[in-house]
Amino acid sequence: MQNMSPLPISVVIITKNESMIIEKCLRSLRNSFDEVLVLDSGSEDDTVNIAREFATVIETDWPGYAAQKNRAASMARNKWVFSLDADEVVSEKLLNILGTIEFDNTNVSAYCIEEKIVFLSKLMPAYGRRYPILLFNRDFCQFDNVVVHEKIITKGKVKKLDGYIEHYSVDGLKNYIDKLNNYAKLWAAERKHVEKNINIPRAAASALIIFIKFYFVQRAILKGWRGFIFSIIHTQYTFNKYMYLYEIKRNLK
Repeated sequence: MQNMSPLPISVVIITKNESMIIEKCLRSLRNSFDEVLVLDSGSEDDTVNIAREFATVIETDWPGYAAQKNRAASMARNKWVFSLDADEVVSEKLLNILGTIEFDNTNVSAYCIEEKIVFLSKLMPAYGRRYPILLFNRDFCQFDNVVVHEKIITKGKVKKLDGYIEHYSVDGLKNYIDKLNNYAKLWAAERKHVEKNINIPRAAASALIIFIKFYFVQRAILKGWRGFIFSIIHTQYTFNKYMYLYEIKRNLK
């Protein structure tokens, strides 16, 4: 998007120790948006210094994923908010599409944007082709109050955009595995009073289903060894989250 006025949108990004990827994200935004706002919750690396070259940085505590994203949206100076993670990059195609929208004259409250996963430098199939709501009018939308995998709740009309973002799966296998393992623990802690009939066979069956969906249905098999590793990691993640939940529920008895 060249030679155009900045979009009347505030991009908000929450961070902690994202120095390996944050610059790639911010460079994809530069000069395209009216505001770029980064809320950092105690980074111990160079995240804050890097972010300050491209954005307004506010250092905060950590109230949780959804609460921090809602806080960031409330601090934005525009009512239209584009919520990104530090490992997401906006495509040129998406920027061009955003430039055609009259944000002050639309009956849409939120926009879904396709997420394409980049794993070890290769595009991977997103499970079920993910179209999360990332761009929204904060007067009608907010993040739901969950521990992990938060999503936007909206009262108005939602529209899907043709553009996409690229979601980079951090900088190596260990970090990616550690991130998913943390998500698995958070999911289990949140679901301990909701899920019933958790046992080892269910954990194994759920993991097997995920492998089949990723590797065959979503055709990760076509991505060679990267696709196999990607599928195995998500299979393990699924097994882990049910086993963590199984352990928690046993300890509650």
